[in-house]
Amino acid sequence: MVPRPKAGLTVDKRNVRLPNGFDTNTKYYVIAHARVTKPEDYYSTTDFNASKQTGLMLASSNENAAAGIYIHSAEVEGIHPDIAIDLYQFV
Repeated sequence: MVPRPKAGLTVDKRNVRLPNGFDTNTKYYVIAHARVTKPEDYYSTTDFNASKQTGLMLASSNENAAAGIYIHSAEVEGIHPDIAIDLYQFV
């Protein structure tokens, strides 16, 4: 995950960052939609069930992703609206 300003916008450099708990150039594992998650179960919400697939829940290891244990950051909703976070997948 790499934070960057959205195209054509000038943003204060202090806002170009990931939320607390996440680091750039770190491997994260995506938790599948419609999976039971811990410590709070988001399966019954429309944000993370199989009908809406615009968000991601990330885990720090393959085992945690399989168990539905996600990384929580209270800052996620506080990301500056002019910041985009690029996700890169390497196979």
